[in-house]
Amino acid sequence: YASRTLSKSERKYCVTRKELLALVFFTKYFRHYLYGREFTARTDYSSLRWLMNFKNPEGQVARWLDLLSSFNFTVEHRPGKLHGNADGLSRKPLTEPSAANTDEKDHSDSCMHVETTEQSEHRNLIHLQEEDNELAMVRSWVENKERPASKDSDSGSYVMKSLWNQFPCLDIHDGLLVRRLNNFEDGTTSMQAIVPRNTRRTILQGCHDVKTAGHLGGKKTLSKVRQKFYWPGLQSDVRAYVAGCETCMKRKEPNPTKRAPMQIVRSGFPMERLAIDILGELPLTNKGNKYILVISDYFTKWTEALPMANMEAVTVAKLLVEEIICRFGIPRTIHSDQGRQFESKLFQEMCKLLDIEKTRTTPYHPESDGMVERFNRTLATMLSAYVSENHKDWDNQLPYVMMAYRSTDHETTSMSPNMLMLGREVSTPLDLMYEMPSLIKPIPNNQWVWELQEKIESAHAIVRQYTQQSMHRQKQVHDSRLSFEKFKIGDQVFVYFPVKRVGTSSKLTPFWKGPYRITGKLSDVLYKVSCGRNNSDQVIHCNRIRALKQQILRGENDELPPLVTVDDN
Repeated sequence: YASRTLSKSERKYCVTRKELLALVFFTKYFRHYLYGREFTARTDYSSLRWLMNFKNPEGQVARWLDLLSSFNFTVEHRPGKLHGNADGLSRKPLTEPSAANTDEKDHSDSCMHVETTEQSEHRNLIHLQEEDNELAMVRSWVENKERPASKDSDSGSYVMKSLWNQFPCLDIHDGLLVRRLNNFEDGTTSMQAIVPRNTRRTILQGCHDVKTAGHLGGKKTLSKVRQKFYWPGLQSDVRAYVAGCETCMKRKEPNPTKRAPMQIVRSGFPMERLAIDILGELPLTNKGNKYILVISDYFTKWTEALPMANMEAVTVAKLLVEEIICRFGIPRTIHSDQGRQFESKLFQEMCKLLDIEKTRTTPYHPESDGMVERFNRTLATMLSAYVSENHKDWDNQLPYVMMAYRSTDHETTSMSPNMLMLGREVSTPLDLMYEMPSLIKPIPNNQWVWELQEKIESAHAIVRQYTQQSMHRQKQVHDSRLSFEKFKIGDQVFVYFPVKRVGTSSKLTPFWKGPYRITGKLSDVLYKVSCGRNNSDQVIHCNRIRALKQQILRGENDELPPLVTVDDN
């Protein structure tokens, strides 16, 4: 299922145009399932059966009909009383005020969401736990403070066996079945809500797919889920979900083949050393922006991405002072590449005035500014999952993906930038969706400042230790010899084609195409792939091939049928 709200202008359409809009939009949305095969579009609006017989169509209708002509489908009328699978989702009763508030927030955000029927009816995680037979039984163990004998759980599923073994860590908190997680480094205890099987995919979508999650990697997605949720097999499910995400597979760049030994430069406290870079040129937006100024703190990994209309030295210096220095203070060092903006007299005079040491990369070696260079790739990957087809609304999506990045644990520090810079985690849409009870005990007002200071100092001490270990580990991995992937005949793969359409940005374009099939093997590194015109074979080097991985969770094997159900609401 998929849905979206109508824009202000679309609400003024006549009924026929609204119904045709729904058909056009959702055939495009499900194109990867529908293109090249026959399917049926069922609608409760009978006039759509004659849509291909419009006389002398003009303007928007003509463009829509031209787009639909590329699909092989038939329109089937179904009376409204039999059309409940589409009407039911758009006309569900609102039984709780919190559910209404959640729906209003979802619609006001004007973003696409995909849900199951059960999720549409039940927003409360406590209710979902009670309706799950396995978790209902586990809840009874916890409520009675007694688990069955070991032999009685042998016939249960892996979920029952895992939770049976973790019984001492389980608890009921404000009616919610949770798992207590002790942090032995700082002595704190956090709680994770136990998620039913049929809710796993929604949690993973909220922590990986949506705008405030940003399609980040497996480790970041896993850490984001673990902040609030848990279920047996969590790690393998996250690994399978992220590995099978087609959006991620099509956006990830090929690995480099040559690497020099990594040089390490450490930072000991927030705002000691900043990295700065410019991402662009991007498509001109409606607000007149073409570039992104990226500024990142080496210690906390707090990163700001600021849209710019141009990349002149005056613009860069103004944003740096007003958006960074005025909010976080003056850094000791700023590191950049050799862009003319950063080497200008104006920028040098600003650094001299504020007593900032200015360093730069060596020519044609952006790796020494690797933190922001790597972030630029991550940012482009996140933006590419949410921008429109013309790539002209990227500056509207920027705040959301930056929220996703700053609220996720960084691999180097093992903490989120929010925690290291603000001393707390920020609320996410999942917190509002499931109305989770507060898992943090209130702190008396007269102790709050002291406990916040202790928390931040403890976090910074842990980060210094983790950063040193992580840097040595990254250097060891970076300096090691690379390996290549092997394939078999019949394997489904993606192929790297670095070609972009005219008028679009290469930084926001996914260059991995497919999936295609391996039809022959010429050597360990050369394969025949059916990626040419009319599925003809082409000889492709293994560096340009990436295996297609299935996005199947443990105990799950779902398929989406090639049927589109259309509703004008």
